[in-house]
This record gives sequence, C-alpha cells and structure tokens, in this order.
Amino acid sequence: MDLGWSAYLGWTASARETVFEFLPFTDFLFVNEAEVKGLSGKAEGGKAGGGEAGGGGGERELLERGCGNVIIHRGAKGSSWVSRDFEVSCPAFKVQPRRPTGAGDVFNAGFIYAFLAGKQAKECLRFANSCAARHLTGTFF
Repeated sequence: MDLGWSAYLGWTASARETVFEFLPFTDFLFVNEAEVKGLSGKAEGGKAGGGEAGGGGGERELLERGCGNVIIHRGAKGSSWVSRDFEVSCPAFKVQPRRPTGAGDVFNAGFIYAFLAGKQAKECLRFANSCAARHLTGTFF
C-alpha cells in the first residue's frame, strides 16, 4: 500500500485510524519520512534516518500495528526496508533531478518487480533506487 499523502493535508486522528485499520492486511507499506512521522507522531529510527537500526522509530509502531514490512523512500538519502526480523538501507544514486513527479511510484514498481523476481532485500532497494534515479533524470521512459 502506498499512502500518497500530502503533507499539506496534515494528519487527523481520523485519518490515522483509517490507515491503522488497513495495516494488518498490508504486506508492504510504502511511505516517505513525512508519512512515517505523520502516522506515528515519531521520526523513523532506521540507519539512514539518523537512529539506530531497529531503534523504536515510527516505522516500528507501524509494524506493531500489524503491517508486514515498511519500505521508506527518503529521496536523496536513499531507502530502507524495515520488518520485524531485519532492517536494511541502501543509498540513493546521485543524480540531477529533472522530473520528480512520479519518482515514488517508479520506486515502488521497481521494488515490487525485484521482490517478485526473488531478489534479496538490499537488491530490491538498490533496483528500486536505480529505477527512481533513471526516472528523475528523464532516461527511463
């Protein structure tokens, strides 16, 4: 599930509860840093997020509420996959963005493709990051 939530809309208690109702049925939740904080009220605690790996950040609350895996895309800071059993991060490719619209969707599609192809966690993130980077530079489609 990808929230696609606008930071300008803010997070009401009702909006949070609606998302929380779906988490037990969600294998993969694709979010950005603002969505992690908006949903949980906490910053994320992952390696690339400035905390310790597995350290009680907002993504951990989403897992505790029943989500299977949290995939965080952080733009130029890369991405992370957080589950109950592991956490892995991958740096972003350094590019000059020409068209940012849709980069998150391209990242998600790349991740799903790599996952269904049987790639390991870090490989899924790296492939997704590369898809987003190519989209950002206008060399993908």
